[in-house]
Amino acid sequence: MGCSPAPLTGCNERGGESAVPRPRHWFWGVVAQSWPIYGEVMLASMLGNLFAQFA
Repeated sequence: MGCSPAPLTGCNERGGESAVPRPRHWFWGVVAQSWPIYGEVMLASMLGNLFAQFA
């Protein structure tokens, strides 16, 4: 018979929280930073589509 590793019983508490901060997602970070610009573009797009429907 060969050697078999012991089963994992869970994580220990030595690791704790990582000291390295996790970066935010690139897309949502840009959207959050430029929200006023995106809001104006969405409003203009909706108004343009609304005007085109009734023209």
